[in-house]
Amino acid sequence: LSREEQEEICRRLDFSYPYEEARKRKSKYSVTELNRLGKDGGETEHKFTLAVPAFRQEKKRFSAAEKGTICHGIMERIDFTRAEAEGVAYIRQAASEMVASGIFAEEEIEAVDLARIAAFFASPLGKRCAGSFAAGRLQRERAFDLRLEVEGELAVVQGVIDCYFEEEDGFVLLDYKTNWIDPTKDFAEEEERMRRAYQRQIDIYRRALSAALKRPVKEAWLYLFGAGALIEM
Repeated sequence: LSREEQEEICRRLDFSYPYEEARKRKSKYSVTELNRLGKDGGETEHKFTLAVPAFRQEKKRFSAAEKGTICHGIMERIDFTRAEAEGVAYIRQAASEMVASGIFAEEEIEAVDLARIAAFFASPLGKRCAGSFAAGRLQRERAFDLRLEVEGELAVVQGVIDCYFEEEDGFVLLDYKTNWIDPTKDFAEEEERMRRAYQRQIDIYRRALSAALKRPVKEAWLYLFGAGALIEM
């Protein structure tokens, strides 16, 4: 081989792909995945508890995630106007109808506190939701795709906005959570913990909604079913 050929062989063998780090990253994320990513790009620490086997349970225990799915399902289907006007009696009736139609099992409905759902509609924000629902300005469970830069690379982010409604000066965004709130701690501390945990998720929802509908998101809220409390983000 000539010297030039030897150098070319060495050059090819020594080649390093310049975008090696990009190969380690996904091209598509869920909002939940992004929310779990730490500021340094690593996953934040999570604690896991093994579920009790079914044969050891006298009655099925539902995880926080499962209860969240049930609460979301109820909020997706109920009439907000009636929920605000009639309270927990209507929500119980609507939940019973969902059981009768096979949407939920009886034990699933029994696992969640329907009074906490009713409490939302007794709040000022709940009343605004009900009014917007009656006026046809409220949307629930709206899926979206959004292109974002994630760790230096463009990626598609997919998510579902629980609820939003439109007022004269912009949109109001609402996300439901079933996180456990420690009653032994000052609620202001727990409120700040929730803000830190979900700020990135809400920021993505804001960006997706304002980009899609060309209007600002003027308010964003979390409703905590476990505590029956609202947190403004």
